[in-house]
Amino acid sequence: MLKLNCLEGLPDLAYRGIVQYVSNTDKLNLRLSSTSLYRKTTQLDPKFKAWSFDVCKALTGNLPDFITESTKEFCIFVNYVSLEDVEPMANFFIEHATRISRIIIVGQNSCKEYQQKLIIRINELEPVFSCLQEFKLCRIEYPFPFPFLSHFFKHSLNSLQKLSLYAVDVSNCFPNKDVKFTQLKTLIMISCKCDGPTLAQFCAPPLEQLRLYGMHEVDLSTLSQTDPAFSKLKNVNIAFCEFEIDKIITRCYNSVRKLKLNSRKDFMFELIDFQFTRLKHLIYSGHEENGFNLVGKAARCLDRLSIEMYTEADLPLKENGIEPLNIKWLECNFRMGKINNFDDFIQFCPKIEKLEVHGHFKNIQNLPKNQLREISFISCGLNCVQSCFKASTDSLERVYMKRVEEKMDQWDLPRMPKIDTVILQNTCTVSSQNKDVISDIFGRMDQVEVTNVSNKHVIFKRVYGLQNIQENMEI
Repeated sequence: MLKLNCLEGLPDLAYRGIVQYVSNTDKLNLRLSSTSLYRKTTQLDPKFKAWSFDVCKALTGNLPDFITESTKEFCIFVNYVSLEDVEPMANFFIEHATRISRIIIVGQNSCKEYQQKLIIRINELEPVFSCLQEFKLCRIEYPFPFPFLSHFFKHSLNSLQKLSLYAVDVSNCFPNKDVKFTQLKTLIMISCKCDGPTLAQFCAPPLEQLRLYGMHEVDLSTLSQTDPAFSKLKNVNIAFCEFEIDKIITRCYNSVRKLKLNSRKDFMFELIDFQFTRLKHLIYSGHEENGFNLVGKAARCLDRLSIEMYTEADLPLKENGIEPLNIKWLECNFRMGKINNFDDFIQFCPKIEKLEVHGHFKNIQNLPKNQLREISFISCGLNCVQSCFKASTDSLERVYMKRVEEKMDQWDLPRMPKIDTVILQNTCTVSSQNKDVISDIFGRMDQVEVTNVSNKHVIFKRVYGLQNIQENMEI
């Protein structure tokens, strides 16, 4: 009862933040627990503001009357379509067009042809989707012509917030260059055909999140200096795109906060005169020179850096005259390539508190002494693990180890007074000897609780008592 009273007394903003992490079943139970929580959950959780269902249910009579008679919006999924369903489904979309806020169409091999016919038929009937907020179309045909979707967006220019297109041909889809989505915040294009001016129209303000994957021959050279396209982007994810993506980066360097790039192509970022001002998280995979030049242009504002090398490389740390990074979180993936001067690179990051390493087997030298709070090892060797533990004996609080079982029963690890949690995931059964090795890190056996999630997944947590608190205060 005390917990329910606490929830009932929370301000609306705080309650909305908490309830987003609650499962749908628990949300339903919360609504049944009290009148005030029924009101708060129903009004503050977006999932209760619309009915979500497969359009097939509307045709088979499984859709209750209170859904069609209510005033709530519809979120409609199109998963299976038969030839006989095309016309009735199209009529349902037309009849309820002004109530549909989300349309999710995922192509199925067994009925892909009829799904295409349904889309074309709906478009022919010219629906008025005046409150459409999200549209997703994937795995229908390659490339699916955008003109067959024109009437889906004709009346939703001022309502559409998220657009996801997979294998759609959007080249020259806007005959009128003044067309603008005034509320579009998220755009996802995967393996789409697109020209530069069309992409620029989609990416005009207020667009904040952009994901492009597997797109080629997008010519952005015709964009003028005054064109506002890409200028408000905050989250950018571009992978395996063979066009000049630097033209996008140089237009959003003052606004982007998270940037993820994956490319083998060298875009010569060092020749472009700009410095990121708000970039907090850089995720880079690909050409090593690109990655390092981008890091140098974000040295002052970057908090988190994630890098994956495709080849062996020596990063030119001193030659470029770049000042040390202020990052606190470093993730390095060496599954395909490696940084030969990785120890020097670690010294280049004197403020890291969280380290994640994939596929590293050598000692890591030059780690800041007793500064790391959290470490993750994935497919790493004994030398890598021991060197990190010894450098962080008095600071480490949390450790995650996956596929790190090399000679584990012979490990000689120091005791760590501040360690709180160790998570171990092996490819084979975790033996009792392995558990003893990890438990020794905590000190006395009565100070650690061992939970067997499975025979390959074990969690070790410190058991806190008054004596533990006093010892930590003395330290």
